[in-house]
Amino acid sequence: MRTLHPGHPGALFLAALLCLAALLAAGTPAARGQSENGDEEVVYIGQDGVIRVWDPTPVNGREVQWVSPSAGWIDLALGDFNADGDFEIVAIGADGATGKLAVFDPVVVGPAPNPDQVINGIPWDTLYAVNLPGIPSLVATGEFDTARPGHEIIYKYLLPVQDRVKPDDPFRFVILRAAAAQPDGRSWNVLTTQDTGNDWTQVAAGNLDGSGIDEIALVDRERGNLSVYRVTANGFERFYRNSAQERPWQAVAFGQFLAGGPAELLAVRSADSPLANLLAFQYVADTLDDFYSRFFLPPPKFVFLADVDGDGDDEAAMLRVVRPEFEPRARLFIRSNNRDDWMEDTLDADNGYRVGAGGDVDGDGRDELVIMRDNRLRLYTQPEIDVSRVEREVGTNEHSIQIANLDANGVGDRPRLGAAPTTLSVELVANAESDPYGIAVSDVTTGSAVPISARLESSVAWISSLSLSRDTTPTTVEVRFNARDLPLGTHTTRLIVEAEEAGVDNSPLFVNLTLTVRPGLILDPESLNFHYVPCGPNLPAQTQALHVGGTAGLSYAATITDEAAWLELDQASGTTPGTVLVTVNPNDRPADFVSTGVRVVASTEQGVVEQVARVNLLCAASQIFLPVIAR
Repeated sequence: MRTLHPGHPGALFLAALLCLAALLAAGTPAARGQSENGDEEVVYIGQDGVIRVWDPTPVNGREVQWVSPSAGWIDLALGDFNADGDFEIVAIGADGATGKLAVFDPVVVGPAPNPDQVINGIPWDTLYAVNLPGIPSLVATGEFDTARPGHEIIYKYLLPVQDRVKPDDPFRFVILRAAAAQPDGRSWNVLTTQDTGNDWTQVAAGNLDGSGIDEIALVDRERGNLSVYRVTANGFERFYRNSAQERPWQAVAFGQFLAGGPAELLAVRSADSPLANLLAFQYVADTLDDFYSRFFLPPPKFVFLADVDGDGDDEAAMLRVVRPEFEPRARLFIRSNNRDDWMEDTLDADNGYRVGAGGDVDGDGRDELVIMRDNRLRLYTQPEIDVSRVEREVGTNEHSIQIANLDANGVGDRPRLGAAPTTLSVELVANAESDPYGIAVSDVTTGSAVPISARLESSVAWISSLSLSRDTTPTTVEVRFNARDLPLGTHTTRLIVEAEEAGVDNSPLFVNLTLTVRPGLILDPESLNFHYVPCGPNLPAQTQALHVGGTAGLSYAATITDEAAWLELDQASGTTPGTVLVTVNPNDRPADFVSTGVRVVASTEQGVVEQVARVNLLCAASQIFLPVIAR
């Protein structure tokens, strides 16, 4: 027999329980960081070769009105190149017989790097500029090196004759990555290159296989070729090809066409019935499987993705040319993986609209659509409902348009609300309640004390508590989730944090809250502890009840995880909610401290679920109580 002392496993077990209680009382600490400004901006190239930003929803009147300091730009793409949480612009252009590439930061937080680099009171900067030996034609961004934060750049240019490794491969793709482990957008080196004989007309990147590294899709409209590649240290490795000049591929887009999981690839082609001309591909067994296909007459010429109803999966928006004999068919239309009755619009009879992009330009959690022609941008403000729109009469290059958040970190030194995390997703077993989660809210630009309030966008029973640690920034919003009597599946709402005074950017601040309820078991308590103090011979048996809850109506069975002659189970099977009786006989113990588990297993439509409750038996000569000193 022994005395319970601080180093004994039983004492450690009790100390762990005290620590757990203290953690629950304090709440779960949240990582610090900056939240995104909800609205996104439209970036396009004008008819004059100048890059411009359209900010349809200025934040507190601070409109991003950036224009590039020079012309001659051919194409652009957006990415977070300095890993600061907002997006920058990479552009390619022509400079005589050679080319150029530059990275611009249209919204710099803090002092202007140059007094001349301020537009509408917002500082901007050129992070990188380089001359190219040949004229470029394509540029895109992606995640090609997960060891370094931020996005990488891929571009294609025409090789000078003297630089060609093979005469039949006159084009070269180059992938640039940040030169440093902590990127600043100012220094780059080459990750890999690939020479090709195809004059590809589109490049896009997305993660099809779930590895975290993007794949590359290339389209050649002239030869009808669609090919998909992995990026390797030695160039591109093709794992999918579909080529037919009589039914040429026109355009591709990566996105979340199916909710959850890796991205899917959508592609459109010029094909006649009975062949489909919209296809959605997913990665299966090292190739692509077209799990969704549709035929349209006339066929679509361009496709882009947008989550117009904010439900977590993207819809496919398409543009096509409609000749007079097919009037009045829509030139712009939307389809999703489970619905066809979306908004359609006939547009202009001259078929001027050829490209578009999707993004949340008003910060409401749902994407809007922007389409472009030679002299106009058209923004559909609620495409999930109707054709409501606003237009901007501008000259464009007709093909370069992107949407992303350029001012996520604010547009100056005014107070700006930020949250970490910006989304909170919790998974619970049916009828379970979560520990408290903390969402840190602060003024991310000046660090000042901003009076705020917090509320839910819609009243939901599955948020059991919502509280502020203090009513001025910095503060923590504590949220507790509750799956009691809640149907299985995913439930969403938004936390709204608002400044109680004017002049604060990103107010209201939105944080998406998601609760996924899955079938499963809940054991109460999570551990059963049997103590015999003082220890001696002929000790009586003790019985405790282990309550089995979770999804109601599950048939369960309980077993002992290890061979333990000192432990018996009664009422070991039943239907939730139920009770398993756990009895220990200390006289059969092999040692003064023994531990095992009770495993409870049940079958659901989604598979087998199980939970284990620990059972600890401690026999000690005496127990010493020590004072707790709080500091």
